[in-house]
Amino acid sequence: MLQQERPLATKTIRLPLISAIATLALTTAASVLTWPDAHAGACPSAPEQGNLCTARDFIVSSAIVDGPSECTAGETIAVTVRVGLTSTANQRYDIGIFSGDHGEPVFGGASCSLDALVPLEPPFDGDSGFGGYRDLDGDACGDVSETDGEIFRDVALDKVLCQDNDGDGQVDISGLVTWSSNASQDVCSDPTDPVQFFPTSSSKCILNPDFNLPIIVEPPPSLRVFKLAFPGNLPAPGGNVLFVLDLDNNSTGTDPITVSSLVDDVHGDVTRVQGTVSQTNCSVPQLLVPGASYTCEFVAEVTGPPDYVEVDTITVTGTDDEGEIVTATGQARVIIGDEPASILVGKSVTPTVVREPGEVVTYSVLVANESDTESVEITTLDDDLYGSLSGVGNCPLLPFSLAPGEIMRCKFLELVSGNAGDPPVVDVITADGPGIDFKTDDAAVSIADVAASIEVSKTAIPRSLPEPGGTFTYELQVQNTSPVDTVTIDAIADTPYGDLDGQGSCAVGQTLAPAEIYSCSFTREFLGPPGAFQSNVISVTGTDADGGREFDYDFATVFIEDVPSSLAVTKTPNRAEQIAGGPVVYTVSVENTSAADTITLNGMQDTPYGDITTVGGAITATTCALTPAIVLPPAGNYTCQFTATVTGALGEGVTDTVSVSGIDNATNIVIGADSATVTIVDNSQPPPPLAVIVTKVALPSAVPVDAVPADVTYLFRVANPNGFDIQITDLADDIYDIRGNAPAKLPVTTLRDCPLPFLLAAGQSRVCIFSGAVDGSEGDVVTDVITVFACAPPACAETVTDSDDASVTITPGASSLALLKTADPVTVQSPGGPVTFTVEAINTSPSAQITITSLVDDIYGDITAVAGDITSTNCANGQVLAPSGGRYSCSFSANVTGVAGTEVVDTVTASGEATGGYPVQGADSATVEILGLLPRVEMTKTADPVAVRAPGGTVTFTAEVLNTSATETLTMTSLVDDVYGDLNGQGNCATPQVIAAAATYRCEFPGVVSGDNASLHRDTIAMAGSDESGDPVADSDWAVVLVLPFGIGGEPIPVPVNPLWLAIAASAGGIGLGLLALWRRQRRKQSS
Repeated sequence: MLQQERPLATKTIRLPLISAIATLALTTAASVLTWPDAHAGACPSAPEQGNLCTARDFIVSSAIVDGPSECTAGETIAVTVRVGLTSTANQRYDIGIFSGDHGEPVFGGASCSLDALVPLEPPFDGDSGFGGYRDLDGDACGDVSETDGEIFRDVALDKVLCQDNDGDGQVDISGLVTWSSNASQDVCSDPTDPVQFFPTSSSKCILNPDFNLPIIVEPPPSLRVFKLAFPGNLPAPGGNVLFVLDLDNNSTGTDPITVSSLVDDVHGDVTRVQGTVSQTNCSVPQLLVPGASYTCEFVAEVTGPPDYVEVDTITVTGTDDEGEIVTATGQARVIIGDEPASILVGKSVTPTVVREPGEVVTYSVLVANESDTESVEITTLDDDLYGSLSGVGNCPLLPFSLAPGEIMRCKFLELVSGNAGDPPVVDVITADGPGIDFKTDDAAVSIADVAASIEVSKTAIPRSLPEPGGTFTYELQVQNTSPVDTVTIDAIADTPYGDLDGQGSCAVGQTLAPAEIYSCSFTREFLGPPGAFQSNVISVTGTDADGGREFDYDFATVFIEDVPSSLAVTKTPNRAEQIAGGPVVYTVSVENTSAADTITLNGMQDTPYGDITTVGGAITATTCALTPAIVLPPAGNYTCQFTATVTGALGEGVTDTVSVSGIDNATNIVIGADSATVTIVDNSQPPPPLAVIVTKVALPSAVPVDAVPADVTYLFRVANPNGFDIQITDLADDIYDIRGNAPAKLPVTTLRDCPLPFLLAAGQSRVCIFSGAVDGSEGDVVTDVITVFACAPPACAETVTDSDDASVTITPGASSLALLKTADPVTVQSPGGPVTFTVEAINTSPSAQITITSLVDDIYGDITAVAGDITSTNCANGQVLAPSGGRYSCSFSANVTGVAGTEVVDTVTASGEATGGYPVQGADSATVEILGLLPRVEMTKTADPVAVRAPGGTVTFTAEVLNTSATETLTMTSLVDDVYGDLNGQGNCATPQVIAAAATYRCEFPGVVSGDNASLHRDTIAMAGSDESGDPVADSDWAVVLVLPFGIGGEPIPVPVNPLWLAIAASAGGIGLGLLALWRRQRRKQSS
């Protein structure tokens, strides 16, 4: 997933463009553009109609290859940007790259810089950053083809204003990429003319009005100067005065300041003895880091008439580490004449700007006694926001005294908080004491905005389906990663599925607090041949609490897995025995058992009889054929027969095998086979007797007298015990008219699965079903007899029969027992707790009395006794329930335990005896839910490196298994890779492993990856194991490795170490967006 980041020590950043799929990813590179520079000129005007810059014809990347790491707000800097272009359309023409000069917007701005793809090929070179570029339309400006993969252009910009528009602390410029999609109508004749690159369609551009460059914007450096004079008053005509200078670097950020001069407007350069300066310990240069101070003193003569006041100003000049000049001044006053003792108060703060919602700052306080003759006592040192400073930080306890000319310096820390846009936090310090006038000073801290951000993750479940594919569920998570601001989701879009608002459980308008996560999902169908995959991107835009626009996106890729085709062949002889030279009829059934593929049959061969589609040799007849073509869809079936003469020695089992071949719709050869055996018998021995077997049952076998006449279902099985086929010719029943030709008998209500006549092969059987009414008195036994008639085809010279009966007993009036069971409570926290179960037995019989003989729970056993998990009970046996609603109620308590997330269902069965000695039973269940989270695991697999050069190389694969349970340990029993097999003993991988709660098991193993140029190697690792309760846990993950091609002339293309390898892969093999998604997924795992 991509999100906005703020780099500190690097020049790497990822930021979105307005296009949902076009994202600028800045990555440090090393080359510097020397020709040609971007051309200054006019900026395009925004189209008045249409959707502005909504086309998704390009994926745009960008990298800083030359420029400063930081700049001072308001200054102009020069940078070189490497722009990468990957076309998602076939061909795009006359590419223009605009940027606003001096902070201007590209649409409607006063001045813009333009760069085009020149010079043109030959030769074509899309990697260097300066061409030559494709000329696909024969004009003067460069073009891009989808087959080129990612191409690069180095753009030099020398009019970049150091400004931060979105409050993230980095330089923002306005950027625009334009193109033409019509080669014949839009002809570019001058690559330096901005007008020829203005978008002719409002959608054919990619715009980012506040594109971030990873250059830190710093506020101007600042100094604060205190100047004190001792004494502050002299008798006429004057004399020497000691001046004390105190310098503070209160710059925000990291600016050190080198002080280069100290010049007084009355006494001149105070770093040397000259003019009125008679003594000094001041010197330059002085290096002050942020928050540091420098103090020095000089003595100068001050003279004048009575009541003369000299106000002189010291000017301090210096530079920061970027050469920025900074100046500050401080004043001191000297009076010729008498004046009461006085003090000087100063206050400063570092830093002067903090980020919302607040940071700790350092306040520096100075209190000086300006008198050279009198001591002063300080009894008040208050801050209007933070109260008395007595003993705060390193400030002295009140009261304290200052000798003539003495200075007190102290510091204290405070948290300054607020939101961006609030007025500066200004606090005032006051110092006072007896006989002196109080003095004050203040310091101000501004609240700066902290850029908001969101992080999007997208997961496809499942990640693959067997051909031809099916429905995938896409799960989306959006997290507000802002430390302060809320973010409201404005749009959720997917490529290729469009606007997701209202799709599945996804909806816009969600407002997320900092760190809050919004989740939703939607389903879509993806179909395709084996190996097909679809990479789609989901993008989310939102608005933060300060009105800023937030954006992030993520990829998910789904695959169609190949399912091997298969044929199931069944071969059946019409008899198990035959004399030598006799005929056997073989039935061949062919079923396409493939999940998706159709299969066209192209061969049917028998061993030893040969081609079974033609008559010849031992084959005397056949219905099998391959013309017209036999095309079987999935689950399709083809059946045929052939007759062959069998020969062999007496007692020999002659086994022959039929093989059926075909070709699936992926041109794979598919073969299925089956065998059959016929035993050679002596023709001088009499043939075994013809026989048929029938068995019959009645359901139910008893009905109560108050339910008759009752419908009873009879099932009878007809079996062929012979070594040859028989034919069932007729059925007869002594009570029911099952053939519909005996009106004097009872009719049947149903008759299934017995279409007369029907053939039974040797050893086969068939179950037939019919229903009919049973009537009678209490105690009657109704017996029904079925008779089956059979013969041996084809002559059917002899008919045999077999019979069987089934009986139904008429019982006394129905007795029944109902049971109700409830649980209190119905939930317990994992691993379990006490539950009270209430059981109520009800006699629902109309006339019979019932005596309870047992009360048994399928989990806790006999509920009439305290034992095992049963802790108390008032249940007892022997209770007598009157007819028509007699009741008995009792309760018992038991400890219910189980795995979090499961339900414990237990059933109590009450058994009893009704009047007349008939047994009765009633049962009911109660459910208790175990609250908590089910243990599960997360399997992660990564590869290093993620690419090798053809024909292959060794890759180190890393497997990580995370136990996400907070309480249960898991035992991993197997770790298997679908390419490299069982990983136990490979590398440092070993099983079994016991993984503690919230712990991760990690191991590595080497594997050789090989393949053709620009191909993908993908393999999956799967783990299996169990939790503490023995419940299975499993997960899997896969990793991909790209096999890179060789370049022109057979020279190897270097394996890249940054995202540019995707461009090489796309150029060589056309892998495109799917590889980009896989690489991004791999990189996220490696960085987490």
